[in-house]
Amino acid sequence: MALVYRLTGRIAEAEMVYERAFELMEKLAPGEEWDRATTLLGRAQVHAIREEFADDERLLFEALRLRIRADGWCGPDVALVFDNLSGVYRHMGKMLAAERAIRKAIRMYRACDSTETVNCGMAIGSLARMVAGQSMSEAKALANEALEIHRRVCPLGHPETAKSERLVEGLAKR
Repeated sequence: MALVYRLTGRIAEAEMVYERAFELMEKLAPGEEWDRATTLLGRAQVHAIREEFADDERLLFEALRLRIRADGWCGPDVALVFDNLSGVYRHMGKMLAAERAIRKAIRMYRACDSTETVNCGMAIGSLARMVAGQSMSEAKALANEALEIHRRVCPLGHPETAKSERLVEGLAKR
């Protein structure tokens, strides 16, 4: 429910649902912390929307701790947290930290055989946009890689495929 509220712009309601979820999770068995990490990610996105980046970063590090404890260092869920951290750092103006976090996410997606996912394609596309001012050849190669992933894993007309197509076209014009 919190996700629906967040995606429809009802941020206050989303935050209340996440708060209630945390209250209920306090009563869960210790082995069910994966749900806590997922809720932390959603709650962090609420803070990002509100531009409360310090809280966002804190929640993401807590989610990262839980994911690593549950899955070890190599897993798509750990990669997703680094992907989210990259977005936080971009909004904070910490571009070097953002680039390092997204590169780490991509390395993790590749190391755990999770490259054929929408999230991996999105991460690669994000890195392409980040490096376009530094290395156009790297940006173009990354954008093409993201597009190919999205074409393979997304249904026809998926918004991420269209977004990747626009990125490739935009970089080609430069």
